[in-house]
Amino acid sequence: MQQSVPEAYAGFVESVFANIGTPAGTDPVDVAEAVWRAVIDPVSPARIPAGADAIAIAQAS
Repeated sequence: MQQSVPEAYAGFVESVFANIGTPAGTDPVDVAEAVWRAVIDPVSPARIPAGADAIAIAQAS
């Protein structure tokens, strides 16, 4: 059974489906490196941004 999308939402739905399969968010390697830093660095901060996206957000705030 196929359902239609209301015209007002068609552009949004198309953009969502166009991005399915596109990696988003932080790379797991970046997270592992941040965790490793927290483990081995005794003066590491309580919050360590992991990945370019998180670093940009942390610097903006």
